[in-house]
Amino acid sequence: MYFIYSVIIFEIFLYITIKILNKNFKWILIKKNENFIFDNTKFTNFINTSYDKELGWDKKPNSTGFDLAVSSKKKIKYKIDKNGSRDLFFKFNTSKISSFGDSYVFCRNVNDKNTWQTFLSKKIKSNVLNYGVGNYGLDQIYLKFKKKSHKKNKIILIGFVPETICRIQSYWKNFLEFGNYYGFKPVFFFKKKFLLKKNPIKENTLFKNLPNIAYYCSKFDRFYNEKFIRHIFKFPYFITFLTFPIYYSKIIFFLIVSKILKFFKYKYHENFYDLALSCVIKNNIKNSHSLYKDYKSLKILKHLLRKIKYFSKKNKQKLFFIIFPQLDDLKLNSRINYQKFFISLKKNYNIIDLTESFLNINYEKIYTNDKYGGHLSKKGNMIASNLIYKYLAKCKLL
Repeated sequence: MYFIYSVIIFEIFLYITIKILNKNFKWILIKKNENFIFDNTKFTNFINTSYDKELGWDKKPNSTGFDLAVSSKKKIKYKIDKNGSRDLFFKFNTSKISSFGDSYVFCRNVNDKNTWQTFLSKKIKSNVLNYGVGNYGLDQIYLKFKKKSHKKNKIILIGFVPETICRIQSYWKNFLEFGNYYGFKPVFFFKKKFLLKKNPIKENTLFKNLPNIAYYCSKFDRFYNEKFIRHIFKFPYFITFLTFPIYYSKIIFFLIVSKILKFFKYKYHENFYDLALSCVIKNNIKNSHSLYKDYKSLKILKHLLRKIKYFSKKNKQKLFFIIFPQLDDLKLNSRINYQKFFISLKKNYNIIDLTESFLNINYEKIYTNDKYGGHLSKKGNMIASNLIYKYLAKCKLL
């Protein structure tokens, strides 16, 4: 009898707590999140500032944007030039290298003069073009590389985080990164052949059709069933909690402490919110490592690598893949999964995995340690540029 009472009390506690926490923490889901409620103003802003019919989203040419500095909370300005490349602080008359990739190639959280492309440009006295875009997977990187082509630049650098193995299998990012409501993108898949399912958001897509599009994406996105649905709290709430007990125990504890401290106007309440978020990021990174043992995931990743290599070879370009570890990649021993995979490719690909080099230094000092997994600081980008330069020089390309 006491057991039944305990379960009922725990269920009531979870029901009330989860309902409250869901309002301000997108990583806790409840039944209403299945309904895919969009915001017309946010959708319109996305279309006007970031939308790309082929890639999902992209940096607009001749635009400016801002990141928020982690320590000072000041805005960090960046510029995108007329060709869609991030501005270089030091510019030269020639251009030898084009770089494509995710936010580690774009270089979030530092200004234009502190990107690794700027540092590398100074070393070789020639422009290193930066076509990185935040949250891109290798699939979008490949499509953007094809779109830009840049046959005149004979050296191509393709950079990405190990978590790309998840991103390339995501059709709507909300199923992988809860709350990313406008992250619709193209996705590759196998059905006898390697096929591309195009971006479901078209130039003439109406706001009212977004829920139907989201439902359509759920049929083709593995993370809808494997992650999104499994994390939705439904009655009885304790079932979802017990599916991920340690994970949710930490998150709920940190968020409750954060709310209590905020109520009493304690200025460091945000630190506990960030601790809850760090639990999510760490769990996501750990899950990405496990996919480096998944046949389906590796099949798609390998095929994308081959297609990029084929396209660069066709254009007579020298291609290099750069693996940028996130902060939690370095903290987790499960990183060995992706390290072994990329080591196995070195016979057929030019792989620059920065993981071991970062592990040999005080790596926590080279990240900005922002809320979303940590990006390279000025010092980190300087180190990355040195490592990339040494590798290229060793290949006698500079």
